[in-house]
Amino acid sequence: MIKKISHRQACGCVSIPRSSSFYIRKGKDDNEVIAELQTLVEKYTVIGFWKWYCRLRRKGYIRNHQGVYRVYTASC
Repeated sequence: MIKKISHRQACGCVSIPRSSSFYIRKGKDDNEVIAELQTLVEKYTVIGFWKWYCRLRRKGYIRNHQGVYRVYTASC
């Protein structure tokens, strides 16, 4: 026989906050950044990552450098 307990009691038994059990991770949609980064790499082959990052920022892609570098290393 299975005893049913409330969500609050179950979270209390395992010592986790109730809010963390409802968390749903959002996926990252980097298709625009990937396409723009590939065009920059094809057009300017000699410049490095930081100049590509600055050009992306000037074009309006507001991302931090870690996210852009993650996309850069995954696609190149």
